[in-house]
Amino acid sequence: MHMDSSAAKILEIVQARTESSQPTIIWGERAAQVGELLKTMTASAKAELLQPLTAILQAEVLPHRANAAYALGMIGPAARGAIGAMIAAMNCRLANVSQQVRDALPRIGAEYAVPALLEALGESPGDGQTSFASHDLACSIMDCFATLGPTAGSAAPHLATYLGNCIAVQALVSMGSPAVAAVLAEVQKTPEPRHPWVYHYAAKVLEGIGSDAIQKLKEASRSADAKNRSALRAVFDRLPGDLNVNITPDGETALQVLSKAVTLEGIQFNAGTRIEISGKDSALIEAILHEPVAINGTRFAAGTRLAFSGTREGQIVTAVITLEHDIQGVRLSASGSPITLEFAKARQQIRPGLKTARSKGAALVADGMPFKQDTPLVFYRAGHIGSGCLDREVMIGGLWFGARLQPRANGGDAEPSGGNNEGEYGNTPIVSAYIIEHGPGTAAAERDYDICFYPNGQVAYGILSRRQRVQDLDLEANGPIFFYPNGKIFGGTLTGKAVIDGIICRGAFQLQGNGKLSAGFLAGEQIIDGIKCSGEFSLYADGKLRGATLVGMQVLGPVTCVGHFTLHPNGMPDQVYLGREHKELGAPFHDGWLLRFGREGNRRGHSSRPPGYWKEESMAYVGAGFRDFFPYFHKQAVVCDNERCPCHRFDPIESSNFTSEIHGYQRKGWALMNRRQHAEAEAVQSKALALAEQYVHTFGGYHLMELCRDIARRLDQEGKYDEALTMLDRAFDYWEEYGKQFRHYRIEQCRIDFHRVNLYCKQGKYSRAESVLISLIPFCEADSSHQNSLQYYELSQAQKLFGDCYAAHGELVQAEERYKKALAVNPHEQNCLDVFEAYHALLDRMGETVAAADLYARIQKIKAQPMKGHICGQGAVQEQMWLSWQPTLDLD
Repeated sequence: MHMDSSAAKILEIVQARTESSQPTIIWGERAAQVGELLKTMTASAKAELLQPLTAILQAEVLPHRANAAYALGMIGPAARGAIGAMIAAMNCRLANVSQQVRDALPRIGAEYAVPALLEALGESPGDGQTSFASHDLACSIMDCFATLGPTAGSAAPHLATYLGNCIAVQALVSMGSPAVAAVLAEVQKTPEPRHPWVYHYAAKVLEGIGSDAIQKLKEASRSADAKNRSALRAVFDRLPGDLNVNITPDGETALQVLSKAVTLEGIQFNAGTRIEISGKDSALIEAILHEPVAINGTRFAAGTRLAFSGTREGQIVTAVITLEHDIQGVRLSASGSPITLEFAKARQQIRPGLKTARSKGAALVADGMPFKQDTPLVFYRAGHIGSGCLDREVMIGGLWFGARLQPRANGGDAEPSGGNNEGEYGNTPIVSAYIIEHGPGTAAAERDYDICFYPNGQVAYGILSRRQRVQDLDLEANGPIFFYPNGKIFGGTLTGKAVIDGIICRGAFQLQGNGKLSAGFLAGEQIIDGIKCSGEFSLYADGKLRGATLVGMQVLGPVTCVGHFTLHPNGMPDQVYLGREHKELGAPFHDGWLLRFGREGNRRGHSSRPPGYWKEESMAYVGAGFRDFFPYFHKQAVVCDNERCPCHRFDPIESSNFTSEIHGYQRKGWALMNRRQHAEAEAVQSKALALAEQYVHTFGGYHLMELCRDIARRLDQEGKYDEALTMLDRAFDYWEEYGKQFRHYRIEQCRIDFHRVNLYCKQGKYSRAESVLISLIPFCEADSSHQNSLQYYELSQAQKLFGDCYAAHGELVQAEERYKKALAVNPHEQNCLDVFEAYHALLDRMGETVAAADLYARIQKIKAQPMKGHICGQGAVQEQMWLSWQPTLDLD
């Protein structure tokens, strides 16, 4: 049967490859093309696509699997017969496949997707177990449920059985109310105590759903019998403090001296012990021992001060000891000075795992090794010393180690220009990207620790206090040394020249696990694999040259090179600096530029550099996968017929320069909007948006959402609310198209929603605003602690807008609650003036005259305070800089 031409074209797009035979992912223009082709196809033609697309889902080419999933999602409910194959295709390590399936299932329909997902998921392996048939697939399935959200609520009871491990938490949170009943039922399912993780992740789900879920937990606790109440209490105890308010009576911290022996949270304390207990939930906070007490195999002497987590789990957080102690297999003493012990967190059981020890007033001696006072001695786990700072020289395993000293004035890395390397190299523990930088114990080295151990007790990293011969190599004093777990050398610093595997080395070096040379510095010029090299070098595992610095100009593959270089395992150039101009496909690459090649010699990218600039760049830069490799080529205006004239060159516009250009337009638009110069702002913003759209396939759609949001803000200022909403819809379309799987884009979508809610409120469309806020606020609350998350100001504004919606509906009590929440999350009063004023108007409306008067006085006091930060003075200077900015690149 002849296939429809549109269907054949879609299959061609799904299985497309680049000129270098690499599979491509559908996005941008080709994604739009698939959508347009499907619009022209009949139902029978779409049905013809199912079988070949299902076959592609089982193919070995993973990007094509992702493309097939995307196309099936665009087909919609008619593709429900392929859901099983789509789920099975997620059982791979390419994130794009799972992402495309997650996005496709809602388009096909939750009523078809949920049964298939449950069937693929199977039964829970049990509390605390993670022995799934395929853990990656199980996680991907849970992500699908999270994407489906409340429409997959029927699956909540089954997903609740997975509370014994963490993979179901986000899926249940996304389901909302259906998940609450399922979680509470699962917690109370059996009378005997469940695995602690069940209660921990149940609390996470209820916390993520919000206050309504917490209220249902309280109501269930009141009506439950004694056994079930105990289980629900275990969930309560794992909620954050701000959500646990009023679950137990409030009270001040209780201090008492025990008159008799008492067992608290599984620990027996003798009479005379000073106890501090939380009046809120009777949790143990502190104990000063009157007599020696043994806790889980650790004996603490009289006078020891123990601090606990205060969460009714009996977990020791810190302890202060003064006498010599054997703490979990490590003998600690400090000549009578107090030693502060910090214990690692153990959430579910009493298990004080030693984390750090620190002494004031004297050196801390641990297992006979002296460590400096007032510096932390770190432990891997109880009984295993991790790293610390030595107080004096000590012998360990036949080698002398000591404290880190200042390097010699002429020390440091190799000169970047490569020279003959005859000078001293000093005591650097780091040599470029290849040597020691990622070696054993380097994390401890970066924190300036002098010694670091593996869990088996073997030294991982240390500072040699004397010149010593280690495994037939002379290593210098005050130099770092790194070891593999089996005791073989990983890297160090040579005293003089040494021949290792036929290469004359000097200074820092690195060895493979089998003792073969891996990287180091060349002592003078040498020929390796036919290439005359100097300076720093590195080798592959088979001994072939990986990278070094060329002596003079040499031909590597298709180009003449100079300076640092790296090679592929087959000897072809990987990244090189050009020694002279090289033409390819009509675009010249000038001398000094850094080129990147594939294994077969095909060019993969470049980064422009002036001639000789490689001398200023570290060898670490070559091979590091730098970010400015994909510029846009802009042809200069040709003014003569001489093809060798510079006017015929193609000048590259790198992504960083392009981004700076867009940001310049964007900031100038902000400044013009602040001055209400809307016509000028429109011209600037239109130029920026046109540029971003013109080069979207070169630089991606990163800027488009922000630019559309800025235009919507200007239209809002002009009172053109419908046009502003249309622009926000356009911003959301860009969000859909350009990488909504990235977390940054999720934040951008939330900011789009903030604008949308503001516009709805100005138009009096409060019901629409409410529907957006219901989904927006939980994301803000769940993400508020992340370093790249939405700001507290935005969460405050979301709560304030919700209060406005309630006030508009006449629900004044609910509006007051939202205003209070808005004030609680924003620590800066000056940023809350709009919330205070809305709250003041609400109190007037409620007839609360006294409270309204007090709040009015507070508002006037805030307004009288001087403005802080860049708003006064610095902001005006910055705004003037933005207004005076002019385009620097000719991109027309």
